[in-house]
Amino acid sequence: MSDSLVRRHMRRSLIEFPPAMPQHEEVQPLAGTTNDELGTLMADAYHAVPGYEGEPVEDAIAEVTRTLDGHHGELLRYACGVIRRDGRLVSASIIARVDGAPSLLYVITDPSAQREGLATALIEYAAARLAEVGEAIFDLAVTVGSPGEHLYRRLGFREVNRG
Repeated sequence: MSDSLVRRHMRRSLIEFPPAMPQHEEVQPLAGTTNDELGTLMADAYHAVPGYEGEPVEDAIAEVTRTLDGHHGELLRYACGVIRRDGRLVSASIIARVDGAPSLLYVITDPSAQREGLATALIEYAAARLAEVGEAIFDLAVTVGSPGEHLYRRLGFREVNRG
């Protein structure tokens, strides 16, 4: 991915915008999902994302491995989720503590399943898990102009300055 892309930091107050549990999909915990599955999903999903430069699936698997090993922050496994259809991984979210706050690092959906509310279900699942343990905020960074930017605003995330 290109380093010249502009990132916007956003935050959701879990008090002002309490989570709504997903209703139409069965969100499952991350446990049992392999790095290869997640990396392959990431590589497939990011073809249409601004900044994609044709990175091979091996790069995506390596990024997933680094992320799950805590490279970007402490993995909050209890808040991560996956959605499978007929046993096949179609969407996933990865949450970690970054700069002291729970943060959405990735929400990934297979192109064949996009625009079906899967990312919304995973984000709401994470927000509910975070609220259950007393977290008051939920952060993320989004590439300006990416498809997720509108979704995050709709789900109560607002731009914040991070110093």
